[in-house]
Amino acid sequence: MKSINPKIIYVLILLVVAIPLVRPFGLPMMVMKPTRDFYAVVDKIQPGDTVMMSWDYAAGSDVELGPIANSLLIHLARKDAKIVAVSSIPDGPMFAEASLKVLEGLGKVYGEDFVNLGFFAGGESGIAAWAENFKSVFRADWRKTPVEQIPVLKGIEKAQDFALIVSMNTGPGGYGVPDAWVRQIHVAEKVPLALAVTAIMGPQTQPYLQSGQIQGLLIGLRSAAEYEKLLENPGIATAQMDAQSAAHAVILALIVIGNVTYLLDRKNKNKGASA
Repeated sequence: MKSINPKIIYVLILLVVAIPLVRPFGLPMMVMKPTRDFYAVVDKIQPGDTVMMSWDYAAGSDVELGPIANSLLIHLARKDAKIVAVSSIPDGPMFAEASLKVLEGLGKVYGEDFVNLGFFAGGESGIAAWAENFKSVFRADWRKTPVEQIPVLKGIEKAQDFALIVSMNTGPGGYGVPDAWVRQIHVAEKVPLALAVTAIMGPQTQPYLQSGQIQGLLIGLRSAAEYEKLLENPGIATAQMDAQSAAHAVILALIVIGNVTYLLDRKNKNKGASA
């Protein structure tokens, strides 16, 4: 074991990570209560209800929050809900546009079933502004079409016209952070609010769920994979969790083998010294 070429270990780790990404194992996974509760909140949406989703994250968080966005869009499409996409981060509309292709693949029509309104400036003040008067902030969509010409926005005047608002949030940065959404949407407007956050933000956002200030909370890649399982639609999150689990298993096995080898080696040395 001590003489093994490290390159062999590197190749082994590469294989156990790459193979599940290409062909997921579908390892057993228990769906936790927060994910089930979030799923139940979305499942209460009625056909024709309008839901706002805010892509409040940049490239660094897409690997965790992108799969969540895709799963939520699939679920909402099955409920025949209308989707309004926004972002408090300048990079967000690009990721929204990529995720919304899921709806196109399900036969939904841009402008009639969903729309991407792009970036709104001002962070918390921007949220407060459109929550009170929607068209004072959003005058055209990301494709420069005036909001008056977009059928899906008919009747949308304020935050209270949405059945649910979901922020997929990357955290601090001066934009629409979770506490800003809680203050302006739940506290000020009394509109149902849910959050999807990166794994590192889980501990700081869970109190909002426990206090009832948000209706649901998804945390990182694990929640994304759990949501895919509830939808019976395994995707990239399931594959990534398989790869992560396989890599952890191999690393643990190597640690155990290394320690056993070390103990046996030390035992043999002690025997040799006593002889």
